[in-house]
Amino acid sequence: MPTRLTPRIRHFETLEDRYAMVGDVVAGVVNGTLLLFDGDENVSFRVSQWGDGSIRVSGAPGTTINGSFYAQTFSGVTAISAILGSGHDSIVFHNLTIPGAIQAYLGAGDDNITLRGVSAQSLLIEAGNGQDEIEIGYQTPLNDPNPVLFSQFNNFALGLQIDAGAEFDVINLGYTNVLAGELLIEGGAGTSYIKLYNVYAGGEVTLLPGSDDGFTQIGYLNAQKSLTIYDDTGNDLVSMFASAVQQSTQVTDNFGSDTIALAVFVSPKIWIDSDHNGGTGTDFVNLDNVINQTELRIRQGMGSNMTQISGSNLGAARLEGNNYHVDKLKIIGSTLQSLYADFGNGNDEFWLENSTIAHTLKLYGGLGWDKLVWKNSMYLSQLLTMSGFESQFYI
Repeated sequence: MPTRLTPRIRHFETLEDRYAMVGDVVAGVVNGTLLLFDGDENVSFRVSQWGDGSIRVSGAPGTTINGSFYAQTFSGVTAISAILGSGHDSIVFHNLTIPGAIQAYLGAGDDNITLRGVSAQSLLIEAGNGQDEIEIGYQTPLNDPNPVLFSQFNNFALGLQIDAGAEFDVINLGYTNVLAGELLIEGGAGTSYIKLYNVYAGGEVTLLPGSDDGFTQIGYLNAQKSLTIYDDTGNDLVSMFASAVQQSTQVTDNFGSDTIALAVFVSPKIWIDSDHNGGTGTDFVNLDNVINQTELRIRQGMGSNMTQISGSNLGAARLEGNNYHVDKLKIIGSTLQSLYADFGNGNDEFWLENSTIAHTLKLYGGLGWDKLVWKNSMYLSQLLTMSGFESQFYI
């Protein structure tokens, strides 16, 4: 006879939220420094300032301050140091002005730190290992044509340093003035996203995205000294627009297929080194509307690479390719004081269109079947050297 099966009832067990554990922050003032500690629990809290200058520390739901769910207030604070454990922690510094330094050591774990409307002598953040997000200033998308006008600026008189540690990290730095001292950001091991938007830097700017894939975007940077970006291994993207660097700009990408793009960018000296130190990968360098009064140098390594320069006004330009691979160089609608291009061996292509070379022009194709296309362009002196091009087209 037929058998009637009893239906199976499925039960779903609610899992505990990884961030829901109750944690306690121990806070106190020692010699003017507000010290903030926690253990290995997950904590989330805010540090802000009252009108009388006192500092208020308040916990989010699930976080106590000195064992209390009520906010705690501290007077006589001249500096802040937060030392957190290995939990997943979140700190917000908001509307805060102190004469000394702010230091945050976040420890291991997936951490989040936010600063808005903060003024201090200096800022140091060491995020430790974990997937961390560091947001300083109001974050406006870099492609937003109408950035928010009522953003809260941060001001640091003597420097800003960030070490994001290992694993996947996101660093957003916007609407911030670093009046003097170094602006240093280290992505550490793992994939790193670094974004700078509307930043004034009175000292050196150094960005080290890390040893894995790096994504660096810069918009509206005003750097009074030099900018250095060093990307290690990985497929990296460096994008800069509407920015000015008063001294030199140096971008180094090693080992990987990399893209370096500069648009509406001003710097008297620009060095771009893409895999030239023995690295491999297919690299693309694009300069659009760049003003470079003194020196431009682009060196590319092993791989089929392309460099395109358009709408730019450049000083002495030196472009070096690699051996045994295909290199392409296009210069369109630009003015250069001088140009030296050595493509190395390989089947290479050089394209000069609607451009002017004011002084020396030297082009070396090297071994291989090389192509030269000259379209509606001119050089204004007799210092012309060309060799190694098996085919030449003048239009």
